Amino acid sequence: AIQTQALVSLEYELPMFDAVQYLEARLLPLGNEQFIAIVRDISDRKQAEAALMLYKHAVECSSDAIGMADAFGNHFYQNQAFSQLYECETVREFNEFGGIGAVFTDPQVAKTLLDTILSDGIWVGEVEQRTHSGRLIQVLIRAYTIKDDSGKILGLMGVTTDISDRKRGEEELRRTTRNLQEAQRLARIGNWGYDVTTQTIEWSEEVFRIFERDRTLGEPNLVELMRYYHPQDREVFYRAIEQAVTRGDRCELELRTIGPDVSFKYIQTKTETSSDDRGKIKRVFGTVMDITERKQAEIALEAKAQELEKTLR
Repeated sequence: AIQTQALVSLEYELPMFDAVQYLEARLLPLGNEQFIAIVRDISDRKQAEAALMLYKHAVECSSDAIGMADAFGNHFYQNQAFSQLYECETVREFNEFGGIGAVFTDPQVAKTLLDTILSDGIWVGEVEQRTHSGRLIQVLIRAYTIKDDSGKILGLMGVTTDISDRKRGEEELRRTTRNLQEAQRLARIGNWGYDVTTQTIEWSEEVFRIFERDRTLGEPNLVELMRYYHPQDREVFYRAIEQAVTRGDRCELELRTIGPDVSFKYIQTKTETSSDDRGKIKRVFGTVMDITERKQAEIALEAKAQELEKTLR
């Protein structure tokens, strides 16, 4: 400062006992090899800058697409995940593509999102969007407003997660479930499970139809289930479940069930068990098949055979 006779600014660290103090000094030359030094503690600012760098690093490393816009909706920031998801390398490229409005396949959703976050401060939802190449994606969006201490809106931020794989998996699961339910309906066979620990029962849709139980009632407990069986068959069924729980026995039974109109059906049930690492039975499961038509045919055939035998005698 003395040599150049110009204002000099510098920042430096001052080691303390338990921390480091950051200082800013401004040197103003006065001539005659004299100067005035103005020293200011900038530790708070430096700490804020360090914290900001950490936040920026976290945002950049996030696997979620994060974008920011000003209070008027003008996009000005995107992290690497955002660039990859929407196939726009830079902010300029994304704005030339059409900005936030261009990625929504339904313009009304984009309007609803903006109106909601401006009024409520937050919007969360799953929507369909398109990328720069026109590829359709399913995403989960969490959109927020950025406000100052007085509540004034400074900007908007959106965090987007690509859930396309999850949605495809869910659709595949629904399709598989529908196919399984249809196959069970056509074969008149359902599957069931009994959790030994919680003592809860699980039924497939076809089991509800076989037992003629209202689906809205949910699965019965074990005591309620016993009432669906013919009084002469209840003990047989209960003993089979007891042996499965205590010894892991498998079985195949033909039993009778009682419907709401007091008529009964014939069913065939098979049981299996699964155990934990210590060999303790945790679950009993199996199948139920409606064999009423087959049993009625067998009974009718047996009756005819007896009638024929009587006639021959």
